[in-house]
Amino acid sequence: MKKVHLLVGVLVTASLALSSCGSASSSNTPEGKSAEKPAATASPTPTQDALPVVEGKYGEKPVIHPSLKEAPKELISKVLHEGNGAVVKPTDSVTVNYYGQLWDGKYFDGSFDRGAPATFPLNGVIKGWTEGLTGKKVGDRVLLVVPPEMGYGEKGSPPTIPGNSTLVFVVDIVKAESAEDIAKGQEEAQKRAIEFGEKLRKLGPKIVANGKKYLSEGEKLTPELPKGISIDNNLSGAPKITIDKNAKISEITFVELVKGKGPEVKSGQPLLCNVTGRTQDGEQMSTWTDNGEQLQFLRDIKELKSPYQSFPLGTRIARISPSSQGKTLVMVLDCMDFVPDELKGLLPPQK
Repeated sequence: MKKVHLLVGVLVTASLALSSCGSASSSNTPEGKSAEKPAATASPTPTQDALPVVEGKYGEKPVIHPSLKEAPKELISKVLHEGNGAVVKPTDSVTVNYYGQLWDGKYFDGSFDRGAPATFPLNGVIKGWTEGLTGKKVGDRVLLVVPPEMGYGEKGSPPTIPGNSTLVFVVDIVKAESAEDIAKGQEEAQKRAIEFGEKLRKLGPKIVANGKKYLSEGEKLTPELPKGISIDNNLSGAPKITIDKNAKISEITFVELVKGKGPEVKSGQPLLCNVTGRTQDGEQMSTWTDNGEQLQFLRDIKELKSPYQSFPLGTRIARISPSSQGKTLVMVLDCMDFVPDELKGLLPPQK
């Protein structure tokens, strides 16, 4: 596993399967003009309108009512909610929340269910996205109707997108960054990461020792896990995760495996953690080492989006979820210790 000291990136992998196929940055949700429907409460219902009808406000998971009319031959890019952020350029990297379905209403992909937006270079995705989002603004909610030749063409993207499919997306533009800004930020982040790693090598053994103590002295729980999943609750290191080939998970589930014996953790306190993960058809990977060189940081326990709003150090939590490929993914988080003061200034800026 790479030495990437960013726990959220390990826990939440939002992969946008759109490939193949400087502006100022802003992460705000600006108030602006809106043509969007009220909050989505209904199930999708076919409509006689020429285009799909979208319910839901910017930032909310939309409901898209499919049109019964013939799909348009040209790209449609319609602003449903107008933001007032930076204008998106074709060479920008954009951060978006999106929901995608076929013209007939069949869902195939989206970030809303994953709980985190996706980020990608706008010139590295399907043509319908590049052309449809260029010139839009941060804070916009955009309806895209993408004809096959600007999407996945005759081949499609099996198994979810057949060949010659017209695609319908609702896209919330959360952020846009120029290539220059990204390069500068990456250079600064690399310098911080190097310094972070050097200091962590010195502090890591003590952090790991503290975490092991809090974990081993904690209360070992015996929760009921989803069928086909077992976790060997080893209290001295990485747990062993087993996933049966027939295990099927339809939604994200959090399970507390150990209630630690350390100081109480509350929101706003950055943590150093070990992460152990396994996919249904892959090998187990873990950041557990005796020297702590691969410890991951969590800026705030709220970033886990779990039901646990506070817990003691030494607590072990499992996150069980379906992956974007339909396989089961299990990640186990061991909360080892608070981030020492010497490392706090080297954490990446909060987005």
